[in-house]
Amino acid sequence: MPSSHTNQALPHDKEVNAWLTRRWEKFFGPRDFTGSDDFLHLGGHSILAIRLIAEAYEAFGAALSIGDIFQHRTRASLAQVIIGRSGGESTQTIESIPRADRSAPLPLS
Repeated sequence: MPSSHTNQALPHDKEVNAWLTRRWEKFFGPRDFTGSDDFLHLGGHSILAIRLIAEAYEAFGAALSIGDIFQHRTRASLAQVIIGRSGGESTQTIESIPRADRSAPLPLS
């Protein structure tokens, strides 16, 4: 589903940083965040990362992956990724999961 931001100008660094600050205040409570604050050290986890991905797509059309959040954990670094991906399409391809052979009992995990 295309974002409403696809045909708009790319967001500015200041706009994305302000947006990220509001998200982090929502997730971690109000405080003075710096560009070097680490998402994981603040208490970020996979569920918050998924929420951030969905909200970044909604706000900027930025197609992020969970790996992007955990690889670019500072606000400054993540802002640059969001700007770079805004209005674009995802760079990831999704591979299909092969069907398991059911002719014999399946191993338990």
